Amino acid sequence: SNLHRLEDFFTMIEDKAADAQVIVVTTRASETTLEGSEVEVLRRLHPNIVDVIAVYSKTNVGIADLKKRMVFAALNKDKLPRTVTEVPINFAKLLDYLSTEFSNNGGIFSITFEDFANVASTKFSIDNESALISKELFCFGGRLFELSNGDLVLNPQQLADVLACVFTKQPTKLASMGDIAKGIMWHRDSVLEEIWRNCASKCSNYPKHLWSFDSAVALSKLASELPPFVNLLHQAELGYALYGPNGVPLGATFIPALLPDKPIGFKSSLSHISAEELADFFKLQSRYSVRHADVVLSFTKLQRDFVAHLIVRLRLYSVIDGVWRSGAVLRFDVNPDNESTCIFLVEAKKIVVMSSGSTSSSNGARSIFINELLKLVSDKYPSLRVDDIRFGSFFIDISAINQALQSDGNITDKESGAQLSVMGLSMLFGINSVTAPFLGGSDYDTFSMPLTSLNHELDYKSLSPSLANLANRITMLKKSKKNNVEISNGDFIDLSYKLLASIPDILSMQ
Repeated sequence: SNLHRLEDFFTMIEDKAADAQVIVVTTRASETTLEGSEVEVLRRLHPNIVDVIAVYSKTNVGIADLKKRMVFAALNKDKLPRTVTEVPINFAKLLDYLSTEFSNNGGIFSITFEDFANVASTKFSIDNESALISKELFCFGGRLFELSNGDLVLNPQQLADVLACVFTKQPTKLASMGDIAKGIMWHRDSVLEEIWRNCASKCSNYPKHLWSFDSAVALSKLASELPPFVNLLHQAELGYALYGPNGVPLGATFIPALLPDKPIGFKSSLSHISAEELADFFKLQSRYSVRHADVVLSFTKLQRDFVAHLIVRLRLYSVIDGVWRSGAVLRFDVNPDNESTCIFLVEAKKIVVMSSGSTSSSNGARSIFINELLKLVSDKYPSLRVDDIRFGSFFIDISAINQALQSDGNITDKESGAQLSVMGLSMLFGINSVTAPFLGGSDYDTFSMPLTSLNHELDYKSLSPSLANLANRITMLKKSKKNNVEISNGDFIDLSYKLLASIPDILSMQ
């Protein structure tokens, strides 16, 4: 419904731009008005709302109030120069000149700041410092757009066409764009040329240095420099740079919106993707593996871009051709005797997590999924909450979470006898329950240790680099935290992740 969309919009603002000032404008002021109590409820639920104004365009009711409120809000933004009332009229003339002369002169897409300052000086007697102020003003007001290399886009509306060139469904173009149909855009000029140089005729005037890697490197002298159009894709959060396990760039951008609707080769008689059909398709259960109890997370609401962010984080663990728009297949096979597989699928406001492994306790792939999900919530979606979690046949609500946290932090599915740690998952209920010295929380619940059990005199580095990394992190936390003081969810998730990375080495020592 529209109300839910409005709620999603306010939540997105709180998550992405916590300091943003929101002015709610309602239309048809002569017919409908919000009561004072309703306005107060809105403000109480969403502190970003600074005012609610009713307008009616036919009679201009409320328009003057809206203008005053917008000016007041704008003048209180740090990026806006306080000299706005002193800006010469030449600034407006400069903007008109740029939008007419330059656009009519061959349809120029962008100019350098040097050219911008030169026009400001020679045509309108604007000095360099004032030219810089005018550029900031025009960009802040959306009349110009500054690309990552400093070039100024004269008509920012054209940026929609720039991004649209990436999202094509033409078979001939897809065939010449590498693996882009699988959501991977390789950082090669041969691929980018197909996207931006050979785009539709209306987009054919993009300068090469805005999309070419060779040009970007030649101009910046930095081998890692990305072309402005690729940076724009990342800035809009439509694409994400891919990195290897050691943090080295893989030379590719991951574009979730270009992923297939279903796994490649998957066919179904149903109109939607069935979780059990996926389990059969990917052979989740076989004579060599044990099927685990499913975990189903039911969220109060799930932002559209959350799944895209999650898939990006899990890309390194994903099976080739095992990623689609609403899910992925993960493998964890560091130890041949402890292999595991996890499939997750998004269904409306639910995430279904299915897994199997060499043994009933081989939950590495599921642990990776849960840890990455919790880290993403902690980093980017702190307001995300679940109504309940189903583990096998057991429904976990907030009372079950509290009860488990008072004992060993585990929930047991009576039907299968399997256990699930809720120490980390409790944050999805809004509970910050992780206290030192407990260090559980991954699916490897049976391996847990108190912070005090690590002897700092042991040479962990000689035993295992990952164990040394874990020990160092615990040492740092012990120094920074007082006894019986809670550690943050972010620290807990980080510790769980480091513990997970150490488990293959721990098992090999036993």
